[in-house]
Amino acid sequence: MGGRARSTPMAITVTMATGKMHPRSAMNLSRTFTKALAFATERHANQKRKGSDVPYVAHLLAVTALVLDYGGTEAEAIAALLHDCVEDQKAKIDEIRERFGAPVADIVSGCSDTDEDPKPPWRPRKEAFIAGLSLLPAAVRLVVAADKLQEGARGFRRVAVAAGSGRLTPPCGACRQMLWEFCGDIEVLLVNLDGESERLRLKDIFPRPFDVSFIR
Repeated sequence: MGGRARSTPMAITVTMATGKMHPRSAMNLSRTFTKALAFATERHANQKRKGSDVPYVAHLLAVTALVLDYGGTEAEAIAALLHDCVEDQKAKIDEIRERFGAPVADIVSGCSDTDEDPKPPWRPRKEAFIAGLSLLPAAVRLVVAADKLQEGARGFRRVAVAAGSGRLTPPCGACRQMLWEFCGDIEVLLVNLDGESERLRLKDIFPRPFDVSFIR
């Protein structure tokens, strides 16, 4: 499923496999991506993966690779590189917006469960983040899904998707593809604001379309 990257003088070309949920023949990553990579590497230079001596940037690169592999845009890929800058390195959203643009800053903001220093207690902070996750834009959910899968959260038995409307909303295409590849045919619970619910297997959702009408 993975694409092959090759360097060119002016850009990095990522060739996507044609069997993905979001097929794209080729996408050129601009100098902004290169600048974001340098920014993330510098900000996390002294940080290691928990319980190891592995440089933290390895996690950022792996999350970014997943986002690109599942059809992410350049803004989503840049946000993947920067998704922990606010929480872990005290970067400011305004700085990210100025350097990399509003779309990237909005995704990074959505991926950050706090910008406070010191951080609030871990459990209520994470619970609040998870509770609001289904209401966030699809771009944010893609980066979060890649982050959690890369961290090793691959043993899901079931997933709940709570829609902030009266519709029963399935996972977006990239998210369901990730879940299928890493978790298999797990149970999916769809719920809405009217209290309606539906239990499905992941394989039953693939024929169902997901389009912009679900996030309007």
